[in-house]
Amino acid sequence: MSLIKTIDRFVLSHTQQTGWDTFYLFVRGRKWRHAKRYARRFLGEDISRRQILYHGVKMSHAYIRYGWWFDEYFMYHFNRLSHSGRKEFVPDIQKEYFCDKVNAREIHERFANKGATYRYFSDYYHRDVCPVESWERDEAAFSAFVAKHDAFIIKPIDGTLGRGVRIIRSESLAELKQLLDEEYPSGFLAEELIKQHEQLATLHPESVNTIRITTLRKGDEVYVAPPFIRMGRGNEVVDNAAQGGIFAAIDRETGIVLQAADEQGNVYIKHPETGVAIVGFKIPEWDKALELAKALSRVVPEWYFAGWDLAYTDKGWVMVEANSRGQFVCFQTSTQIGFRQELEKTLGKSLKAYCKYVKVHQ
Repeated sequence: MSLIKTIDRFVLSHTQQTGWDTFYLFVRGRKWRHAKRYARRFLGEDISRRQILYHGVKMSHAYIRYGWWFDEYFMYHFNRLSHSGRKEFVPDIQKEYFCDKVNAREIHERFANKGATYRYFSDYYHRDVCPVESWERDEAAFSAFVAKHDAFIIKPIDGTLGRGVRIIRSESLAELKQLLDEEYPSGFLAEELIKQHEQLATLHPESVNTIRITTLRKGDEVYVAPPFIRMGRGNEVVDNAAQGGIFAAIDRETGIVLQAADEQGNVYIKHPETGVAIVGFKIPEWDKALELAKALSRVVPEWYFAGWDLAYTDKGWVMVEANSRGQFVCFQTSTQIGFRQELEKTLGKSLKAYCKYVKVHQ
């Protein structure tokens, strides 16, 4: 029997068993192309057609049955896990659903804008920041900002995953305006460069190596989800995993770095460029980082679940930016430990039950 017929039989059998008619259509449809792209990304461009078909079907199964995105299929090592092991991981789809129920939609819309985030949390940035969304309104402030700084960092006002982040060296204002209009049509955030403390810079000096602390507020209590640190690679000025960076889980009690990995599933003990040990690295003033994250979580009363990116400088911990949706993928990937049991124990209910409870009582 040909491989394609075998796969078709498997897919149709699964459809009959589960009643999900979309499964067959999914495999044969548009998302099949995405499955092939992810298979090549994680397994190499020279992957055979048979392997693409095999992993494509398994990715589709992981998506339909467990809600895993295609990259999660590889990052969480789907094929190594039993059914119960797979259920332990909280995929992004479920995390997004959780966020939508816990935080009001208006929160996501408001804080997707980096300028709005800065206006709420400016006391915690401890550096010069200038949001620009309209030249008519913001040009004078931006001109004054440029006059003060020979170099600064630019971020898209609504950007994510480190995309569009770059360092600008001062140019004439007219040339700068033209460049920024072309590259950031929705607006941008201009920030004074963060000078990170040498202890964190040793990991990777080209990027500001931030920690992400995700918090969930329940009344007066603030729960801290498993945190992690990110660091750049090569000459990258950003530390985001989506831009090839390394991430590593941090022990909440001690601030000591545990396992480290990247989105391709590579595991690290030391940083490949600097040679500095990642595993066992002690985050300085860890208790103060936790205190800052908890303080930030109380600034906006209706913002219950959030991720806080913090940087360590000579002045101590500062806020880099906020994420209205937090994330679990970096901790789960680096440790290969699912987060569901701990999260549901904290919530006192299953994820599904808790989301229903919040909708009624919030």
